[in-house]
Amino acid sequence: MGMGISSELVALTLVQEAAVMSRVVKRQDDENKDPSSEEESDRLEFNKLMEIYAPQVRLPSLAGVVLAAGLSDVIKCYLHNVEMGTEHLGMLRRWAGPRQYQCIIHSPTHLLNNTKDNFDPAFLPSNFLLIHGGRDKFVPISQAALLQSLLMEVGVKNVELFACRDLGHFDTLKMLLAYPTSHSDSCRSIPFSTAMNSQPAPLDASRVVIKKSESPKECPAPQNLVFGKTFTDHMLKVSWNKQTGWAEPSIEPYAPLSLEPSAVVLHYAPTLFEGMKAYRDDQGQVRLFRPEKNMERMNRSAKRICLPTFEGDECLKLIKKLIQIDSRWVPSEPGYSLYIRPTLIGTQSSIGISEPTDALLFVILSPVGPYYSSGVKPIALEANPQYVRAWPGGTGDAKLGANYGPSMMPQKEAASRGYSQILWLFGEEDYVTEVGTMNMFAVLKKDDGVWEVVTPPLNGLILPGVTRLSILELLRAHQKGEIQLENVPKIEVNERDITMKEVVEASNSGNLVEMFGAGTAAVVTPVDRIGYKGKDIHVPVTSSGFGTVTEAVLNKIMAIQWGKEPHAWSVPI
Repeated sequence: MGMGISSELVALTLVQEAAVMSRVVKRQDDENKDPSSEEESDRLEFNKLMEIYAPQVRLPSLAGVVLAAGLSDVIKCYLHNVEMGTEHLGMLRRWAGPRQYQCIIHSPTHLLNNTKDNFDPAFLPSNFLLIHGGRDKFVPISQAALLQSLLMEVGVKNVELFACRDLGHFDTLKMLLAYPTSHSDSCRSIPFSTAMNSQPAPLDASRVVIKKSESPKECPAPQNLVFGKTFTDHMLKVSWNKQTGWAEPSIEPYAPLSLEPSAVVLHYAPTLFEGMKAYRDDQGQVRLFRPEKNMERMNRSAKRICLPTFEGDECLKLIKKLIQIDSRWVPSEPGYSLYIRPTLIGTQSSIGISEPTDALLFVILSPVGPYYSSGVKPIALEANPQYVRAWPGGTGDAKLGANYGPSMMPQKEAASRGYSQILWLFGEEDYVTEVGTMNMFAVLKKDDGVWEVVTPPLNGLILPGVTRLSILELLRAHQKGEIQLENVPKIEVNERDITMKEVVEASNSGNLVEMFGAGTAAVVTPVDRIGYKGKDIHVPVTSSGFGTVTEAVLNKIMAIQWGKEPHAWSVPI
């Protein structure tokens, strides 16, 4: 396949699992070879591509093209005694005459087949460029990483691995031949130390590749925002493989994901998510609220369903970068914020139930308005023992997608009876657990007049909320006299079990002071009524719609979130 250029360095070895650079001599027509028309058509097509793109090559020279198989093809050929260069690979057919056979058996793929007696490492060049690409983007990169490792082991001095996203055989070839001028948008470089199969790569924010949208969207007027319906221009994506670890992060235009119909997330729900917000203060500074706690919880959730964990600090760096790129979407109006949705899903193609071997971490952003757009409205809850959200040994303390789908029917039924959300109960004693998607707090007056603030313990049945944690820390600081929460008297703070029987008795005796839910969406949500066993329990609220404790913790946390009160919990971007 002579191109009128030097034959001293490298030529392309293109495979579905990995594309590699291998030393070959210029192709000389073999008089003994009688290629079929299909083979000849493929050869001419490659020649045409080479003629078009070879002048763009930034490597020293390119001698020719040889197609070789991946690991599975090598094994197949060995078992069936089929010579290399005779079977199909995808829609392409490899060709090789006797003079090219030495080139083929010395291609990196054959390093995986150590039964070749005539293999001579001295034949290999000192530099390799490995490209992982091909038609099937879900083929794991582990085989290319193994080739990289083996090449280094046999003495090749420099081996660089690139992963091409969403490219077929010919487009991968074009990308290679344009290297390195065009690889930044469609390929990611993987250092040898990362690709070695002995140590999967950690999540590394410094490797992020940024491709900005060429058609930015118009930000809607704040008053027209509907929660969860509007998304910014960009998203963060990072793929993961069990053998090679975390790939190069990518910030790219917001777009649909591409998944196989057999992707495990669509069948067995290995998926989890987080909910965070970014706030713009009066000086225009964008801030996050205790984001490290979300990363810690996300890793705990991932571990629970065998999805990969990651370095929380690195993920936060990527999230901050994404927000910086889409900073114009962070509202400046009071009460408005940018909702952040990090998500992790299992992506490998399999209808077998097994530990995920491939995953995708992605983050999307959505501007949202204040939870109470038309003033505070306490909610009514239905405490229905018929349905259970979580149970001991289950996944109630993990933020998994699988925990939310089953809540939709009970929620719909409660709404039909005039209740806003479900108060989830557990066990024969009807222990209070969570309210809707929030943690639950109750304020009870003790015999000595002290207010006891009670919330269920972290016993595996409830989600360890970041807002819950923050409220507890503020209330305990108030209890110790370290801070003063507005209008809140002497209190006692306890994480303990509370039953519906205790709630009913407190209401009947006048000792039920207030109840509220706590979560990212609204910080706190006051409760004024609970339906239980055919009767309504009425919960006191003030004229403002809040209880005293509810309003105090709301004002305190919002002051921190919007930077009005300096605090370590508020993290500037």
